[in-house]
Amino acid sequence: MALSMRSKSSKFLVYAIVGALIVGMAGFGISDVLSGNSRSDIATVGKTKVTQQDFSRALVQAVNATSQQFGQQLTMEQARLFGLDSSTLNRLITSRALENEAANLGIAATDDMLRASIISTPAFLNSGGQFDAEAYNYALRNSNYSVREYEALIRAELSRNLMQSSIITGIEVNTTGAATLGRFLNEEFTIDWARIALDAVPMPDAPTEAELSAWHAANAADYTLPETRKLTVVALSLADMVAGAGITDEQVAAEYEANLANYQTPERRGVDRIVFPDDAAAADARARLDAGEVTFEDLVVERGITEQLASLGLVAAESLKAEARSGVFELTEPGIVGPLPSDLGPALYRVNAIIAATTTPLVDVANDIRAALAEPFVRQQSAEVYSNAEELIAAGASLEDVAAETGMVLSTMDFSSGSSEGLAANAKFRDEAAAAELGQERDLIEADDRSLFALRVDEITPPTVQPLEDVREAVTAAWTADAHFAALQARADSLVTQITAGAGFLAVMDALSLGVVNTPGLKRGAPSDAVPQPVAAAAFDLAEGGVAAVADGDAYIVLHVSSITEADPTSYADYVARRQDADTLGLSDDIYEYYASAIRNTAGVNVNTPLVEAVVNSIR
Repeated sequence: MALSMRSKSSKFLVYAIVGALIVGMAGFGISDVLSGNSRSDIATVGKTKVTQQDFSRALVQAVNATSQQFGQQLTMEQARLFGLDSSTLNRLITSRALENEAANLGIAATDDMLRASIISTPAFLNSGGQFDAEAYNYALRNSNYSVREYEALIRAELSRNLMQSSIITGIEVNTTGAATLGRFLNEEFTIDWARIALDAVPMPDAPTEAELSAWHAANAADYTLPETRKLTVVALSLADMVAGAGITDEQVAAEYEANLANYQTPERRGVDRIVFPDDAAAADARARLDAGEVTFEDLVVERGITEQLASLGLVAAESLKAEARSGVFELTEPGIVGPLPSDLGPALYRVNAIIAATTTPLVDVANDIRAALAEPFVRQQSAEVYSNAEELIAAGASLEDVAAETGMVLSTMDFSSGSSEGLAANAKFRDEAAAAELGQERDLIEADDRSLFALRVDEITPPTVQPLEDVREAVTAAWTADAHFAALQARADSLVTQITAGAGFLAVMDALSLGVVNTPGLKRGAPSDAVPQPVAAAAFDLAEGGVAAVADGDAYIVLHVSSITEADPTSYADYVARRQDADTLGLSDDIYEYYASAIRNTAGVNVNTPLVEAVVNSIR
């Protein structure tokens, strides 16, 4: 990924810190990690270091930010599946390598640059747009940063930006390519087109035997049965064990009533929240809202947060402080309440949706309750039967003997890759059935639900092409459909030939009583719903006066490009400018990415892998 450009990166850390504050520092914490041995570093990069504290904070911020995106808190295991631990460490190492290089080159941000960056951060401004020292200190305090630590981080970020700017300054892509592409994308096509339905051509005559045989042979894969295996199976299913536990309907109903709260979902409301530094700022914001001077979205922007961070998602009453709860949940319809207290200060709340409380009926959960009540019995029976059956199989007993001695159910079944009923619904069973060799009795398997099974392959029928006689009806239908559509294609192609030879498009269509649609202003760069996509694509491949026929579902469309108008350069001037900026930015990003990679490779990187693992495992 290209490194961020145009001084954007200096704001990222600010927003990450304040963002964590706004969402209440929910999710993972780092206090336990930071109390550990700070003398041991995660990594050294040249003369710079990545400390435990650096890595812990960055990883927690990454996990919590990603959790916000998904709307639920990620576990550390899930975070590692996303690669957040490795990506965070790599980002820190690259940053330290660049800091090291900036120091070597004598590049450093001045105090004035540091001050300007901090006082211009929207999250640290009051309602009047002025820097608020209280908000600044409050944000850092609640984010576990000292002023010195935070300012050192911002200074380092600014220094990296200075080095970045010095490298990419002067890079610019010329406009020739952008202008050419803009002209190409904005040419205007005017087309005439008509649809020929399948019923415009007669049904084909019945196929001959030779034609059916040829079709059957050419499409043999469509009429091939998969490999089939005849299995002998001995099994003890979860359903059988639950049934054997003798749990009554009365017991199920009593358990449901005793735990009714587990089957109820309380009323939830979709809520957004904006936190303010003090009561006065919150009251002022509410007054401007009521006066129609600003919208809720405007206030989100003013506070320097994103809509995503402002959103609390779907919340139940108990998740809010008592004072906020009464206000938010007293609304009978969506609206705005507040200022009301929050853990972070006075806040305005917006209710976007109201979802009524629900109760799952007994009939929907009865089987789950019965299985839960039977769990002790199932656990004991599964263990006992497994032990007995395993000993028998190890001693050479047949599946038939195992069934007779243990009470497991003996059965036979036909199995193929498409089987999904009964035992075949279990992935472990399907794997065993597919892997077993002819005549082989497989070991006893315990499924995830404690069901037990073992199987033997008695017969294997390889993939078989069904004889024509067995699939004659299907083959005939497929041949007929194909021949009918081929006739339609031939008809459309003949019309194209006529028009190309000199017959007028409109004259040909009028003679066939086909309705013609005229569509002007088609552009490559502006997809249109006015014509089917295959028609537009075909038109763009034609010169002025060109004719083509294209399939569209079960019909064919014949089209004629009546004119092509060159684009006015003023109509795509903005596009050319944007494209040039994007191309220049992309090239700059690529150059700087290569530079950063080279600096990292030459800086000398040493990673304390055991400590990385320890820190990751310590975060909760």
